[in-house]
Amino acid sequence: MNPSVIIGNKTNLESHLLQIRGNEQGIYFDSHFRETPPTLTILKEKQKELEKKWEKFCTDQLKIGNARPKQMPEEMQQESDKIAARIQVCHEEIEWLEKHLKQAMEQQSKSKGSLLTHPKHWCSGSLRHGVLESVGPWTVGMDEEKGVLCITDPDSPYLGIPVYRFRAEITKPMSQEFSQRLRTEEKAALAENRKRKQVSYPKPGIWRKESDFIEYESYSNEVIKKLKREN
Repeated sequence: MNPSVIIGNKTNLESHLLQIRGNEQGIYFDSHFRETPPTLTILKEKQKELEKKWEKFCTDQLKIGNARPKQMPEEMQQESDKIAARIQVCHEEIEWLEKHLKQAMEQQSKSKGSLLTHPKHWCSGSLRHGVLESVGPWTVGMDEEKGVLCITDPDSPYLGIPVYRFRAEITKPMSQEFSQRLRTEEKAALAENRKRKQVSYPKPGIWRKESDFIEYESYSNEVIKKLKREN
């Protein structure tokens, strides 16, 4: 583990924890979503197999009239020491990761109000045990009826909207509209031979939940047409 690579990155910290100890069920899903035993589970299984091997060795010695051995054969002992050392390292890594994950979560909580509340950061989110737990400043959760992740934060004006729709119909159009405004201002500045003015970030679309309709205030025709084609 290279601390310089993962420190401060909440998602990476959680990912490394999952690789080492797994989730609540002791399971880890790799990058291809294949169920894989975490490192600690693999090592403990090896330790159990070695213990069985040692017990068999002792039983075999008793069967031929020898006293029960007090020590493992040298090769077996070396293997046992190696596994025990790796398990110890895993526990030390878990302790280190948990400590820095707590710090990362505290830092994220502090910055949540100043950073993620701005609409341009709403596309950002956080994972927990490989599952999305928030988008922007709002929590998300599985809607059993719809079968998809939805925004569950009661303070959000998008409470109940599926995350995939929030991204496609709220954050993506905002980004497209901002890019369109930048291009328009750059062309105007070039034509008028002046410095480019600061471009305001567009207001997010308003979701009319009752009619399931989203209104876009002052968005360009280009972006609106693109939205209609894509949705």
